[in-house]
Amino acid sequence: MRYALRGVPSITRAIRPPVLLLTGELEALLEDAETRGLLSDAESEEISLADLVIHGRQRGTGTDVYLVIEISLGGGIEDVQRAANRTVLLAKAGVHAIPAVAGEWVTPDARRLAPGLGVWQFTPSRAVPPTA
Repeated sequence: MRYALRGVPSITRAIRPPVLLLTGELEALLEDAETRGLLSDAESEEISLADLVIHGRQRGTGTDVYLVIEISLGGGIEDVQRAANRTVLLAKAGVHAIPAVAGEWVTPDARRLAPGLGVWQFTPSRAVPPTA
């Protein structure tokens, strides 16, 4: 809830300006993708379970992008995998999407897994891009 109200620390390292996608906006995007046959009902449901979806422009390229974020006190392997999987599904809707995890810390195993899955890592003091 804190991240939804105050924002994810250091998120502007990835996208600008970060705009929280409200539930209705995400549902409209998913419903449109379902209508066009790009997503199944089950895939839309899985995407809607993401903790946060943030919209903005990718820093450095200016590409319109959606950041799919899984939030946990301590981000683990499951959070990294969920973010990556939900991002792949959202991309099927025809949008550019990037996975991310956010929390007070990220476990060592998750830190090692994240770059290979293209997942950003956000903690209160750092933003770690997948290429780091």
